[in-house]
Amino acid sequence: MIFKNVNCLRSYLVIFVKIKIEKMENFGRSFKVNQLTFNNYSKHVELEGILFQDNLSYESNLRISVDQINKVLNFLQVENPSEDLNSMLEVDEFPNNETYYSMNLAALSGKISFEMLFPDQRYKLIRA
Repeated sequence: MIFKNVNCLRSYLVIFVKIKIEKMENFGRSFKVNQLTFNNYSKHVELEGILFQDNLSYESNLRISVDQINKVLNFLQVENPSEDLNSMLEVDEFPNNETYYSMNLAALSGKISFEMLFPDQRYKLIRA
């Protein structure tokens, strides 16, 4: 009789853990972009901002592919229709033909969901 209860409890815990993990994976993580930087030689764009998950929020940096920059800028433009994103772009040119681009987006509203940035990938967030 004792062994039956243990097996029943074990299967209950397995089901509970699976449901808890699925809920945590699908829980909305979002990112508020404060600064966007990249250069003409880079394959990545660096996003500086605040990461929100559950009740936590902390400053963080994300690296996304240059291909995804349109997703970010289009989302921010839709969320802030009265703002002109083109005027926020700062361009610094250096003598070695390198061009550095940055945008200060701290004044804009809108949090980008992780599902939009990384639709097919599962990310684990680590606080180091």
